[in-house]
Amino acid sequence: MTGKVGSNLYASLAFNAARQTGLSILATLKDQMGHFARVRRLVKSLVIINCTSDFIQHPHVADGFSTLFVDVFGEDRGLGVRSAIGVSSLPGDVPIATEIVIAI
Repeated sequence: MTGKVGSNLYASLAFNAARQTGLSILATLKDQMGHFARVRRLVKSLVIINCTSDFIQHPHVADGFSTLFVDVFGEDRGLGVRSAIGVSSLPGDVPIATEIVIAI
């Protein structure tokens, strides 16, 4: 998916893009660790949104990522500190980039 949220992408599509980003991270974790039992908890997540300057629904978009991690790990392990910010562009015109810190 490519595009700028608030211009050619609706917030609901960006929510799905954030969820897809989370699914990609989960696939990488599983590939590298073999299973999720080694994940003690999500410590922090940063959701970066490629959006217009007047876009204000950052928390809603970040929920696409956050709710996925809570669904997979539960509130005790999947809910960490979260930041969501908007930027004027991201590489490849992707709508979402995410950075996480997990405790293993």
